[in-house]
Parts: sequence; structure tokens; C-alpha cells
Amino acid sequence: MKKNSIVFIMSSLGFGGAERVVSSLCNWIVNNTEDNVSIIKFDNKDNAYELDKRINVVSMINNKKNRISAIIERYKFCKDNLKQLNATIVVAMFYQTEIYAKLSKPKGCVLIGSERANINERSYISKVLSKYAAKKCTGFIFQTNGIKECYQNSVQKQSVVIPNAISNKKVYEIDYSKIKKENVITAMGRLDEQKGFDVLINAFKEVYNRHPEYKLKIFGNGLEKNKLQELINKLGLSENVILCGANQDAIFEVAKSKIYVLSSRYEGMPNALIEAMATSTACISTDCKFGPSELIADGKNGLLVPVDDAETLATKILFLIENDSVRENIEKEAMKIRKKLDANTIYKKYYDYFMGAKNEK
Repeated sequence: MKKNSIVFIMSSLGFGGAERVVSSLCNWIVNNTEDNVSIIKFDNKDNAYELDKRINVVSMINNKKNRISAIIERYKFCKDNLKQLNATIVVAMFYQTEIYAKLSKPKGCVLIGSERANINERSYISKVLSKYAAKKCTGFIFQTNGIKECYQNSVQKQSVVIPNAISNKKVYEIDYSKIKKENVITAMGRLDEQKGFDVLINAFKEVYNRHPEYKLKIFGNGLEKNKLQELINKLGLSENVILCGANQDAIFEVAKSKIYVLSSRYEGMPNALIEAMATSTACISTDCKFGPSELIADGKNGLLVPVDDAETLATKILFLIENDSVRENIEKEAMKIRKKLDANTIYKKYYDYFMGAKNEK
């Protein structure tokens, strides 16, 4: 059987949910099939996640400062490399890369697009471009049913919903029999407005007032770091709220914490929440669009709270702190997500969809 040449197009391979999914999926494909796998990316920065040596990464050195020149350069870079790699299947993870892929892919090549976020939070132009790009794809992969419903029927009919897998191998390296839960609340994500860490910090002020023995550790970097630190100082929480920065071993800290909080204002399918649940940690998440409600059955394997509601968030955190038996039962139920989102099962669904789209072409 002739090998497929599967090429992923990414803006970068830095820290991020989509970047982790692509890295893990590429590793799975080269370990489980005979296909050739390549990644075209629009920068030459280091990759955040480990990649198998058999994966061919083609990095672009962007020398163009003018926006129009940069767009033309990316188009030519895609076109030249897709031809050189003899691409038979191209996978683009965002609408920008979907457009480049559509314009530059070889004739007869299958194009699979993917949407991983709530497009209703984008500008009008970005929403129009997202829907236009999706319409030009052979097939389309959504993370959640909620995101799928944002798109036109023609795209929905040729699409599939595949949730994120538990791709962080470190989740499985933890010896849970030796874990001693600490009086710590953890959170992970970029320090930006979307993640709602300002709400979490304000909620923690109420928690601290009743339980000063607790600490809040937030893992991640971002543009709002200084703003969040100012809020921490203003609330008198500098000894109890710690901005830990990005840390690839953060999941070990999550596993030791009693509570994990996702305070986002909107999401796709949050990897951080999936991983936290998989470490048998009691999780509280905002019921934001989209993703958390497809992972958490409120009161069973986690708790859901309204978006931007620091008061309710504080109440739920205090409830788990003061009710050990409830928290421990949630921990046990949360752990079951491991089977549901097993990496081998999820990545096989991706690959089978790629092959199905190719055969229908």
C-alpha cells in the first residue's frame, strides 16, 4: 500500500492546547502507521512539546516586516513545501492556516480543517473568515458539539466531533498511592483576559478569609502577569497567591492539590481541565462556552459555576474545602475520564477520519 504524506500546517509549535494535540497526534501516527508525517510552521522557534525524530518539521524564517509581504511569503512557503513533500492529506488547525492550505495545496490533496475555540468570541471579520475557510475544506474536525453548532449546515454535515485526548504522559507517571493532598488550589493557563484569573483571585480572597492555611498557585505566562500581581498585592494575598510561571511539570503540582479551578470566560475543549480531572483532583469550572459542560456532570465528577461570578466560585471552593467526603468522591469520579479520553482511542479516531476523507475524495 502506498504511504500517505500527511502534512500539518501550524503558525507555531509553542505552548498551547492545539500545539500539544498536533504534537501528540503526529507522534501517534508515526508510531502506529507507515505514513510519512510533516509539520509546516510559520516560525523557527523551538518546539514546546517532544516530537518523534521521524517527524519532518519545516520551519519558516520570516524576514518580512510588511504584513502583505508576510502573507505572500507564507503562501509561497506552503505551496513550495506541500509540493516537495508530495502531500496527500493536509491538516490545518486554524482558519488562517486553512486559507493558506486551500490556496497552496496540490491538486487532489485532501484538506482537513479544525476549529478548537468559540468563534463567537472573535471579531466579525474573523468569524466570517472562519466560516469561509471551513467551507473550503474536504472535512472538518470540531472539539465540541457546541463549537460545531456555530457553523453552517454544509460544514456540519461533512464534520466529526473528536474531543481532546489525555496527551500529557506525565499524568500516567504519577504514583497516586503516594500522593498526599495539600492545602493548595491550582490553576493553569495563559495569563490573559480569557482565562478569568482575576475572578479566581477575587474569589480566593473570600476563601483566604476563612481558610488562611490555603494557597493558590497559578501556572502560566502572559501579558496580564503584572496586572494580576497588582491585584494580588492590592488584596493582601502576596503570601498566599503565587504566579508560578509556565512549568512543564505543573501537572505534578496539580495532582498534589486538593482543588483545581478553571475560571475561563470561554474555551474550546480545555486540555488543562481534562488533565486535572485525570490526576484525580476535584475540579471546579466555569460553565463557559464551550467544553466544560461536556466534561463535567455538575455535582458528580466536578462542579460548574457561572462565568464571571467570584462569589459563587468562592462558595463552591469553600464547600469542597469543608466537605472532605464530597471532595474525595468527586476525585474518584473525575479519574474515570482517563478511559473516556484515552489517547490511543482518540488519535485513532483522528486517523480514521483522515483516511475516510481521503477515500471519499
